[in-house]
Amino acid sequence: GLALVFILPLSIQSVPAYSVDTAVRDYRAYLAGLDKDNLDSFSSAVAYFKNIHAQLPVAQRDSLFKAFRTFFYAGISHHNDRIWEDLDFMERLHADGAQTDTIITTYRKTLRRNGLELFKFGRLYYVDQQDGYLYRQFYPYVSRAVQDFLAIRRTELKTGFSNRDSLLISFAQLGVRIITWERYLERYQIGRASWRARV
Repeated sequence: GLALVFILPLSIQSVPAYSVDTAVRDYRAYLAGLDKDNLDSFSSAVAYFKNIHAQLPVAQRDSLFKAFRTFFYAGISHHNDRIWEDLDFMERLHADGAQTDTIITTYRKTLRRNGLELFKFGRLYYVDQQDGYLYRQFYPYVSRAVQDFLAIRRTELKTGFSNRDSLLISFAQLGVRIITWERYLERYQIGRASWRARV
């Protein structure tokens, strides 16, 4: 069941020496081999990145970050699908004693150590990233372009965007965000068509 999966930590595998040519391919293969049902896969993937980053030029580190980000977002989506399908677990979350339920408190701790938080949208609980998680884990190791990307996203996530049927930010703040991204794209000479491929 879901309640048992998140309690089991993953062991960090030893990492062999990597050549630049194979680093990204091997990292993606490592990510593909992790247990997508185990939240600690995220921490294992970050640890693996940190074990090999010093051997790689910054362009490869950027590519590894992009691979992790794809893995991270897909993992969050997969986990949300699982908890929404687990009616017993959702009932525990809504129960009056949820704050002291040991399964729920252990679950929340597991989320936090893997860069996640539990949020509530109306009566629906869902999991999403902590606002500064990717920034904290990857900022020292990536290029200036990706560092700026991480800094912008950290600021945006602290404020949020929308909740239910309304914006959490004003239209003026939304305009500032658009201008910030326009300046970012211009600064690093990134065309809109190649944006997703670059970061």
